[in-house]
Amino acid sequence: MRERISKYSRARMTAISEDEERRAERFLLAEYELIVDMRATMIRMVENRMTFVTGLQASEIALLAILITSKTVSVATMLILVCALGIPTLFLTYIVFLRAMDMQVTGRQYLHALNAIREHFVARCPHIRDTIRLPTATHEPRFSSIGSHSSALP
Repeated sequence: MRERISKYSRARMTAISEDEERRAERFLLAEYELIVDMRATMIRMVENRMTFVTGLQASEIALLAILITSKTVSVATMLILVCALGIPTLFLTYIVFLRAMDMQVTGRQYLHALNAIREHFVARCPHIRDTIRLPTATHEPRFSSIGSHSSALP
């Protein structure tokens, strides 16, 4: 009787662990998709902010160029306009730059998470390693450098 119970218990534990394994893999795939979407949204946000700041700067330069060529505005008024428009724009540009750097770090954290999920699947199915072109190392891209030397691609 004990032998039957232990066989039954082992079979049930195996079935539960396989079911849990399937659930875990579905969770990892959903997590992978979520991280990809979050990273894409973050990149779009940075691009939109940079576009806005660049457009604002170009508009201010165009306005100042028109005022300079019209020769109807005094130098003192021109300096007041430059300060009134330039200082807030400079501050806004600085804030957008800092936020873009923060998002760069967050983007690397997202890449580390994506690499870890890829590594999980490659470890479970080693035969797919040759078909995976994106990195599976969880320490890539490195946080210690920015630019071409920080790339995780071979």
